[in-house]
Amino acid sequence: FAKGEVGAPAGAGAPTEAKLFVGMISKTADDASIRATFGPFGAIDEVYIMKDKATSQPKGCAFVKFTNRADAQSAIDALHGKVTMPDQMSPLVVKYADPPKAAAPA
Repeated sequence: FAKGEVGAPAGAGAPTEAKLFVGMISKTADDASIRATFGPFGAIDEVYIMKDKATSQPKGCAFVKFTNRADAQSAIDALHGKVTMPDQMSPLVVKYADPPKAAAPA
């Protein structure tokens, strides 16, 4: 399990959460290459590649939202720490995304 997930095989978030954080992606990765990597595990609703605000260059991480949680879990089981993308030295980090943080009280 990823750090923070020890003893929690269902991952973080609500039981229906199917949004994954993906780290160690290639800096040249695009929507199509992420979908090609994760698509075999199930229907994907959304791919968001994080980019530097100043340079618009990819930061090397993304979010992948699956239609259903079982597919997301299959992707974690198959990819986390086991697959390395082109131009990367370390394998992918694939885990459930942290739930959105509540707004701080005013």
